[in-house]
Amino acid sequence: MSNIRWSVVVREDTDRALRSYLGATGAKKGSLSRFVDEAVRARLFELSVDDVKERNRAYAQDEILAAVEEARNALQATSGPQTSGLETSA
Repeated sequence: MSNIRWSVVVREDTDRALRSYLGATGAKKGSLSRFVDEAVRARLFELSVDDVKERNRAYAQDEILAAVEEARNALQATSGPQTSGLETSA
């Protein structure tokens, strides 16, 4: 995956706070870029979750769970038993 260079503008107090935090945590070269990348990804995920919640607000939780179970059963029927990695052995 290639990197893209951005030019962004932030408030001075935001810059100082972030650079102080990164300095206090032993930041290395590239830490600012990694921090911004992680923050953008986290915000995009949060917005996506909010969109799904809003879209599903019209449905009862039981309806959603039934649809998930139906889809899971259909997938298992076509591809055989799958493990989600969440099961624990006794």
